Amino acid sequence: MERVAGTSEEEIEKIKKNPKIKKIFLVGISMGGNLALLASIKKKVDGVILVGTPVHLKNHFWIWLGVWIVPFFFKKNIQKKYPAGVNSDFLKKTSYRYFPIKSVRESLRCIRAALFSLKKVTVPLLILQSSSDYLVAKYSPWVIFNGASSRIKKMYWIKSKKNSHVLLDSEMTGAFSIIETFIKLVLKESKNNFLRKLKMKIGFLLIPICRFLMDPPIPSEFFGVVLKNGPSGNCFCSKVQRL
Repeated sequence: MERVAGTSEEEIEKIKKNPKIKKIFLVGISMGGNLALLASIKKKVDGVILVGTPVHLKNHFWIWLGVWIVPFFFKKNIQKKYPAGVNSDFLKKTSYRYFPIKSVRESLRCIRAALFSLKKVTVPLLILQSSSDYLVAKYSPWVIFNGASSRIKKMYWIKSKKNSHVLLDSEMTGAFSIIETFIKLVLKESKNNFLRKLKMKIGFLLIPICRFLMDPPIPSEFFGVVLKNGPSGNCFCSKVQRL
């Protein structure tokens, strides 16, 4: 997990070196969202977009227990099991039927790391979740939404006709418009923050000028002030008398 997370951070640094790129938004699908959350804590980015990202899985405890028990039966790989109604055409084209037990352990570690780091997430956050996700627990997106410290955060549930962990091509059309609206909102807020900070700096600079104009300092010639050197070499006023 550390190696993959480190690679993500390195790629962000490479992107930042491109002078043509001014803003960086991380988009993570499923476990990629967990890595995006962790990367946003260590590297400065402008926003994070999560698609089907879990911090709690359905039957999470039994999955965790299984990855520790199965190796005792000399099995290194586990066959995926899908519920009824899952898009089989999608699985044949893009999914694999077996995965190593070690990768499941690393995935659970990544989920745990993201879960316990939510309070450190302060960047603008967009959460997209399929309404018929067979893998992610229903309350998982709410845990992310309520746990993150982001000032700007949005969550949308995308209706899916078939059981799917990630959004299908036909469902991404609406998701793209949501993502576009979110990015425009973040950019607008960023511009407003810049103008707000600029006004504050100008205000701080104007304060002493206004004070000078409203209450100019009176030259010392108008006062009979006797200045002497004190024990420490500093001048102090021994007598003040209006002439």
